[in-house]
Amino acid sequence: MSHFVACPLPIPFLSDPRLTHLAVTDQIYQFRWHEISRVALVYELECVHKGLSNKKMGSVERRLSAIFTAGVQLGQRNTSSRVDRTWWKNNAGDYTPFAMEQFDIAIIGGGMAGLSAALYSGWLGRKALLAERQLFGGQVVNADQIENFPGFPDGILGADLVSQVRMQALKLGAKMQYLETTAIKIDGGGFQLATTEEPIQASSVIVATGGKHRVLGIRGEIEFEGRGVSRCATCDGAFFQNQPVAVVGGGDTALDEALYLSNIASRVTIIHRRATPIASETLVRRAREIPKIEFVANTTVVEILGTDSVEAVRLNDGTLVTVSAVFTAIGFEPETSLLKDLVQLDPIGHAPVDIHMQTTVPGLFAAGSARQGNAGQLASAAGDGVTAAVAAHRYLANS
Repeated sequence: MSHFVACPLPIPFLSDPRLTHLAVTDQIYQFRWHEISRVALVYELECVHKGLSNKKMGSVERRLSAIFTAGVQLGQRNTSSRVDRTWWKNNAGDYTPFAMEQFDIAIIGGGMAGLSAALYSGWLGRKALLAERQLFGGQVVNADQIENFPGFPDGILGADLVSQVRMQALKLGAKMQYLETTAIKIDGGGFQLATTEEPIQASSVIVATGGKHRVLGIRGEIEFEGRGVSRCATCDGAFFQNQPVAVVGGGDTALDEALYLSNIASRVTIIHRRATPIASETLVRRAREIPKIEFVANTTVVEILGTDSVEAVRLNDGTLVTVSAVFTAIGFEPETSLLKDLVQLDPIGHAPVDIHMQTTVPGLFAAGSARQGNAGQLASAAGDGVTAAVAAHRYLANS
């Protein structure tokens, strides 16, 4: 039986006049999960050839993010779906699935590390596939303003940065597909990637699967998810116009969230467990200069309270703070389950690598948040991806 993701609103980008050869219109309201992925991929490939603006590409990424999130929340993702070749023939023109092709380099994860690896793999002339299960760019797509990525002195929207890197990688020959990888198997002198569709063969693999948000693990967090508890200020902040909100965390992400929310909420309370935030001094100074942002140090949240939605948080000293929303930003946990049967992960779940991002398995690399000792920065993730791609290229040349 087909599973569907209901989309209650039209999707304007599907009726773009420059995509008239696609048999889709803005009147389509329901898609099978993997069909959404195909439409997304086809559209973004067309963006490369049609020269659509970065601004529009960023808008597409954000719109797709909302669609995918809705699908996850509805629990209607069809993880066992197979490639619908008829749908591809009718709607995707020459863009066909890459199942069972032999790739030089397979890259799992479409965050900045994975995108950079794809870019350099293409630049080096390797046949490369980047497989992303949900949204290219990952967490950075939701960043309102990135100020510390080299080359952008005035900052850049996260979605715009992702769009530019994606287009550059595609132009250099990298292939990309919305596809979930479920296992990595050593197959002779190479690897086979098991997926929710057909398996993929590759001579080398770069795992750049990033991480997932850490949770507070307190009462009310799950109960009020989507009703005041959020991990994305740019996604949900607008719902709390002129209302008090809390940000839990003291790192760069937490401070970024608070600064963004200060333009929307009536009050922003940053709750962090240390004496001083661990965020960069620039962000801390900027936040302290805004009267509506207040810091609560040496404190943890022990409970989120409310009836139909969030109404307050209880602190470890018993204090109640009235808020309409809680935005959590307490770090990430690596998503490295694909590696657990291949390499010995550290206690946190990171993969140990050498200076070339090589794991203990020849031809298998880890980059970005997946690897041990990562700096946790966007620029360093990009560097990891480049290093892994260059190392994979040399590995293949010497094999």
